[in-house]
Amino acid sequence: MLKKIILFLSFLLLCSPSFSRADMRPVPKIRAGIPPFDILHKILASSRESRAPAIKTTDSGPWITWLADADTRLQSQQILQNPIQKLFAVRNMGNQLEVSPGLVDYGVRFLHTPVLLITAPNNSRAIEFFFTDYNFLTPEIRKNIDHLRPALTSPKLKGKSAEKPMEHLDFVEANIDYQVQQAVLRYEDRLKNGRLVIIGAVFDLDNKYGRGKNRLILININGEKNGKKLRRARMTKKLDGKLLKFVGRERRI
Repeated sequence: MLKKIILFLSFLLLCSPSFSRADMRPVPKIRAGIPPFDILHKILASSRESRAPAIKTTDSGPWITWLADADTRLQSQQILQNPIQKLFAVRNMGNQLEVSPGLVDYGVRFLHTPVLLITAPNNSRAIEFFFTDYNFLTPEIRKNIDHLRPALTSPKLKGKSAEKPMEHLDFVEANIDYQVQQAVLRYEDRLKNGRLVIIGAVFDLDNKYGRGKNRLILININGEKNGKKLRRARMTKKLDGKLLKFVGRERRI
């Protein structure tokens, strides 16, 4: 009899809603992957083991203000093999001038970089977010993505789908063109006196232009978008033929 009572009470306990919820409740976990301790170890070990010579400061300043998409696939070494002191990076979702105007101003007007380079990957995650329901993101992130609307709602893009890889590239190019145009208006004085060149380019990670993977394709210089004109421009026509093929948005596939 006692055994039956114990079994009955055990059954009631298992059926209890509070017990069931507690049992099914997920255990909080740190993000899967390398633990923070190991990351800290790598940071400090890399600093200790570095044998690079001390960096000497120069008065020449950086060469490039780089307005880039906040995408970890893109790193400064893809712009210059040794970017130290030569590249001032500004990054945000969608490589947008409107989101980080102060920092870009700092690079162009205070550091006096002769080049403002605006880049995006050929498959932009910021643009992917724009065309999906991104209400799950924080209000601050949503606000950044909302700023893409003027660039991505051009009549020229009507009827195209960002879900199709080649048409997605049309949206990427349209956004770069928009950001370059905004920069041309903002830094008109420096363009007129020849102290600044504004370049828009796509990191072609997947060979969508047919010129090889992980290539930087220049598609816009100071607002000029025509490939033939870009290749005949004063600053590009002297380029080696092997490099000139990376100028222009024509898709050779």
